[in-house]
Amino acid sequence: MEHEVLKVWCEKFGVRPEDDKCRLLLKYSNMIYRHEGFNITGLKNADEILKTLVLGSLEPFLRLNVPRGTSFIDIGTGAGIPGIPLAIFFPEFRGFLLDSNAKKIGFINNAADELGLRSVTAVCGRAEDIGRDGDCRESFDFVFMRAFGSLYISVELGAPFCKPGGMVYVYSSGDSADKCAEIMQHLSALGLHHLPGVAHKDAGLDDSGTVFKKISETGTMYPRRYAIIKRDSSKYTKKK
Repeated sequence: MEHEVLKVWCEKFGVRPEDDKCRLLLKYSNMIYRHEGFNITGLKNADEILKTLVLGSLEPFLRLNVPRGTSFIDIGTGAGIPGIPLAIFFPEFRGFLLDSNAKKIGFINNAADELGLRSVTAVCGRAEDIGRDGDCRESFDFVFMRAFGSLYISVELGAPFCKPGGMVYVYSSGDSADKCAEIMQHLSALGLHHLPGVAHKDAGLDDSGTVFKKISETGTMYPRRYAIIKRDSSKYTKKK
């Protein structure tokens, strides 16, 4: 492995990904860099994309145990983050990447073909619609979400996809974990239980995001329409 950013990152986190994985992560970063239109603010070159976006999206999961056949859904995947890096780093994963932007889904499909990833499926659609689909509902071991803003919105959109016993991981996005107390009733209806930071390591996750375990089925009324979820989320916004 000759690439300096990858070398430093691997040394920092004590991981030794195979050369082929490193090659694919680097290739994917370059593909994002060469493609216009993803509005990756502030990332000016391929090395920054590799370090901040691609490798950064992997960092919470480096100790994750992924038995063969484990499934995940990446909701609002954008250019394929974190779904593509996860599929590269954990070839045992089966991934479902969801986004409402058809051009981004087209990019992901092309990227998966070029990278030789046969374990990922990219679908264009909205989470509030696909979450009611019988083939997707409560069928994933892990649900990954980023850049949704409100924790209330994230958990309602994500919970219907997660099978009982699975995990919902929300990347940090301005909502601190102590806000979970404000939406506890909502969590109960969704079948989720908030895991405190001490439990993250037991699950193979770091504490940079907010983690929920699916303990029961999600109520059939969920997910609601996005406009309704967003309206109700304002009830749980703390006054400054």
